[in-house]
Amino acid sequence: MTNWENLTERDAIEAAVAEYGKDRAASVAYCALKAYDGRDSAEHRFWFRLFLKPAKRERVAPMNLTTAFIAELIRAANEVERLTYYQSAA
Repeated sequence: MTNWENLTERDAIEAAVAEYGKDRAASVAYCALKAYDGRDSAEHRFWFRLFLKPAKRERVAPMNLTTAFIAELIRAANEVERLTYYQSAA
């Protein structure tokens, strides 16, 4: 996301929601995933920490939903790696 360094946490969440939809946890997680390019970067750490950070005594998403969401992302990533070119182009 452009100019993420200048965003407050609240503004970052709002920007993520504007970019990816109204689910705050998913939107912030997508920003973290998009910022990850196989290396640890300041942008990735920013979004990942925001994803895990408590907000008003609650996480961006409840922990059970957060864990389930991460598990689903990992499952989907593993599934994509198993697809052949023909399956992914269809």
